[in-house]
Amino acid sequence: MKIKIKTIKEYLVKLQKNGLGDVFISSVFSEFIAFVIFVFIVRMFSKEEYGNYAIAYNIYGYIAVFVGLGLNNGILQYCSEIRREEQKNAIYNFTKRVGNIFNVVLMVLMPILSLCVFQAEAQIYFILMSGWPIVAYLSNYYLMRLRVIKDNRCFMISNVISSIVFIIFAAVLSYFFGIIGYIVSYYFKYISSFLLSFYFNNRHRRVIGEEKLKKSLKNEIIKYSVVCCLTNFVSQILMLVDVTCINIFIKDPSVVATYKAATQIPVALLFIPSSIIMFAFPYLAEHNNDFEWLKNNSKKLIAGVFLVNLLVSVVIIVFAPFIVVILWGEKYADAASVLRILTLNFLITGSFNMVYGNIMVAIKKVNINLIKTIVCSVLNIVLDILLIGYFGSIGASYATLMVSVCSSSFAVIYFVCWLKRQQVTAIKNTEV
Repeated sequence: MKIKIKTIKEYLVKLQKNGLGDVFISSVFSEFIAFVIFVFIVRMFSKEEYGNYAIAYNIYGYIAVFVGLGLNNGILQYCSEIRREEQKNAIYNFTKRVGNIFNVVLMVLMPILSLCVFQAEAQIYFILMSGWPIVAYLSNYYLMRLRVIKDNRCFMISNVISSIVFIIFAAVLSYFFGIIGYIVSYYFKYISSFLLSFYFNNRHRRVIGEEKLKKSLKNEIIKYSVVCCLTNFVSQILMLVDVTCINIFIKDPSVVATYKAATQIPVALLFIPSSIIMFAFPYLAEHNNDFEWLKNNSKKLIAGVFLVNLLVSVVIIVFAPFIVVILWGEKYADAASVLRILTLNFLITGSFNMVYGNIMVAIKKVNINLIKTIVCSVLNIVLDILLIGYFGSIGASYATLMVSVCSSSFAVIYFVCWLKRQQVTAIKNTEV
């Protein structure tokens, strides 16, 4: 036992030196700020007013996954692999150029979409969000480059400072201009993050020149990024379709507000697996052909994530009624049951589906991920339609939980089978 404890301590020290602490602090701080602002917004405005914002933001969530055509995924994968610096520079410039062009298209289309989908108040909110894709992509583009070079300290600083900027502007602008001010405050967050991460990247720049990318590599990067984008879109549906279906079938902004409030804690808790994966992904991509390394480290990754998620989930499930009332007041007391179910969903999807899903991305099995998420999304929509009709808004949370169990089971089984096949093939090749 003493040897195991010593081994665990040594492993944690190694992770800390490599920057896991910086990534985790960054994620905790960013999510904490976002959650504090959310509590502030929910308490400040009426259920109906917040419900209209939630409807507009929910539709934006479908669009957000297409920001930059998903090319930030391409940057992380292809620039984390071993390549010449000149080639990496070419990939950076190519993805930035194509991504920005696509974002301009999104910015033009969003106001047109708002005229077709929303009523007056939600329509105004959605139009104000139409500039988010441009500033969000620039922010994430340079943050992604910091992740590639494993500069987790500067990554943390950029996130922490931009979060502080966000909470200041969100508090002030929301007080004077309501929900509109809250939407505008996101622009200040993204712009400050972009400026900081741009500055930190320039400090690291060693090679100025770039080589000409082959058309085949460009197409490969775009194909990979688009598939990741579509996979994220379908995955996003699993979180967004519940609110959409509740809005369609119940047609009450206050019910939407209650359900949306219940989702915030489980969604915020996703920073736990996300921050660990964020740290680990460049290493997974770098060792995507080292099957023994993947086998050993994926076990450690899953064990660590599950243990942390389990401890947090138990606390939330036990104290859900008190947490809801303390954070949002008595008017949201009916959100406690939904919160418990969605917290259990967080435990499953945050421990298995997210981790194994990202490992599959690292080994470039993005097509499998896409097929899995499409099937699960169709299943989620069908279950939403059936269960919301019988159980009301809580039926949506049952649907989400059932789909997460199916999705996580598939991800685990596929990776284990894939790893065994690769090991068998490697042994046969060695024998030959």
